[in-house]
Amino acid sequence: MRVKEAPRARIGVYSAGLHAYWAQFEGLHDRILGYNRFIADRVAAWGEVYNFGLVDSAEAAREAGEYFNAHNVDLVLAHSGTYFTSSALLPVHQICKAPVVLLNLQPTAQMNYAKTDTGEWLAHCVGCPVPEAANAFERAGIELHIVNGLLGLPATPSISMADECTADMPQAKRAWREIEQWVKAAGVKRMLQNARFGFLGNSYSGMLDMYSDCVAMKICDTLGLGGSFCEIVAMDYAHNTMLLGHDGPFHISISDGKPMLRGMGVYHGKKGSGISVEANVISGPITMLGLTQLGNGRLRLIASEGEAVKLPILTIGNTQTHVDFGMDLDTYMDKWFALAPTHHCAMSVGHNAALFEKVAQLLGVEFRRVE
Repeated sequence: MRVKEAPRARIGVYSAGLHAYWAQFEGLHDRILGYNRFIADRVAAWGEVYNFGLVDSAEAAREAGEYFNAHNVDLVLAHSGTYFTSSALLPVHQICKAPVVLLNLQPTAQMNYAKTDTGEWLAHCVGCPVPEAANAFERAGIELHIVNGLLGLPATPSISMADECTADMPQAKRAWREIEQWVKAAGVKRMLQNARFGFLGNSYSGMLDMYSDCVAMKICDTLGLGGSFCEIVAMDYAHNTMLLGHDGPFHISISDGKPMLRGMGVYHGKKGSGISVEANVISGPITMLGLTQLGNGRLRLIASEGEAVKLPILTIGNTQTHVDFGMDLDTYMDKWFALAPTHHCAMSVGHNAALFEKVAQLLGVEFRRVE
């Protein structure tokens, strides 16, 4: 059966600057547009990119806002290309209400102090206007997220007086890891806006927390991280692991080996007989994701990172995985239960709490992490 592909996020991109600079400093305009294209090309690996180009005045900002609205973008990446006035940035986001991430990505790790002139400095002073932007957005009541670091170019442009080859530097890798997470989180939001959820058969009567669980699994699956259905099976105090799993649902792409179908004469608490999946998740880093509803009607995403450990499991037709959460089991349960979780959650592969937090921010729901 062909699995329906998740929709890619629509990402607006622009670079911010100051119109008065272009006539004064030769090459600066095109240099910043080169950085702009580099960013747009990298982002295109994860989403559909709608690149406005350069925003350098209030008039251009209004045009950009309308452009992004016309393309129904899920997220806007605003690149600080050089100094800009906040009045040349804010109108974009007063018109386009998509979430915004400001990219403070310096092209070089260190300027060539002996040779740098004013034009060269302006290509590197990208952090200078960020406080002004943060203040303007706060006063306008618009939430602003910021990614700081290095641009990560693979080669230095011929116009530059400094070494701009920063692709392998940790500050560039960290920044681009964050940007990737923001883009993928925006994809989750688009998926949920267009998704329809249904239940095959009948869930066990009386479980009042059941209907929010299939969503946590879908979030993980959309991100390519699995999302296997889990509940607490038991504690293994001898190994300080929690055994997590469930009868039935299992995400086969994260299986440790080939799952087994086991015939069941009786299910636990449910009438009837049939087959169930017996498997566990591949050993290594995992993240649990739960979605719960609070007394005020709001939703809360809960995440905790751990390590899947290869240990014996029960042979009763259930998926089961031993997980070490890096703390004693009773302390972990104290923290997890205090957040009013549902009794089901989704297991994903990798340490994904930072990514799930961005999903929560874009969805406008609370995020809590057990650590």
